[in-house]
Amino acid sequence: MPYFELLCYVFIYSLSLIFPISSNTHDIAFYQILHWESAPDSLKNSVLLGIIISLIFYYRHDVLSIVSNFLKLVFTFKKPQSIDEWLFIFILLSYLPYYFLRTFLNLQFLENFATPIWMACSMLIFTFPLVFAEKRNRKSQRMIDWSWTTVLFYSVIQSLSIIPGVGRQTLALTAAFGLNFRSSAALKFVLLSYLPFLIHQYFSPQKSIVFSNPDTSFLSVSFYALIGVGVLSFLIGLVTINYLNKILENHSLNKIMIYRIAASLFILYYFLFYKAN
Repeated sequence: MPYFELLCYVFIYSLSLIFPISSNTHDIAFYQILHWESAPDSLKNSVLLGIIISLIFYYRHDVLSIVSNFLKLVFTFKKPQSIDEWLFIFILLSYLPYYFLRTFLNLQFLENFATPIWMACSMLIFTFPLVFAEKRNRKSQRMIDWSWTTVLFYSVIQSLSIIPGVGRQTLALTAAFGLNFRSSAALKFVLLSYLPFLIHQYFSPQKSIVFSNPDTSFLSVSFYALIGVGVLSFLIGLVTINYLNKILENHSLNKIMIYRIAASLFILYYFLFYKAN
């Protein structure tokens, strides 16, 4: 694969991992449209590692506080009191329903829905609950208001991201906004609770239920090129997280939602009408 395609892949995949625009849809549909070969797991791992490090670096103070408070509880056998002491548990709890569905249930039937048309439909349909949740968000809840009940609701909603094309970020933000969390508190928890997803995906021998491509000529990419991919995705991740914070604080997700709708309709048009002819 030419380096131009490699750079485009890193840019698009890195953005789609942070923005609520469905990384799987971009990974499958747009590369079929462009007639580019799908990226192998080695390249995806480099991008994932860069995004993981960017999230940890951006929220480094929160991550250090969460880990240190959890270790303090482990060694002192005390019951968690503050939100900082609960966050580690809440983040893991939010991931459990999704992990259970992926690990213990036979979800191979989802391969039948891993098509550009289905994924575009999912991407389009699940845009509207996010728009509704953001518009109706009373923004009355702060970071300290995360609790067992809110995390349980949040975890159940985001576990639906096993459906191809929906997008984990889309469902996580929908749940957080539906619970009336302020934009900053919603996004911080959404991105912090994203770390278990990314880490599991990074170490998983199968990148997702249906999206894995271990054998391709892309594996000839040199070790130094993969290092460069990780660094580039790290920088893109930092810029994207900062931008997403700003638009949520000062504006809304309208532009991103318009993009989701436009991209979905374009994919549907291409595969239902243009390619069919």
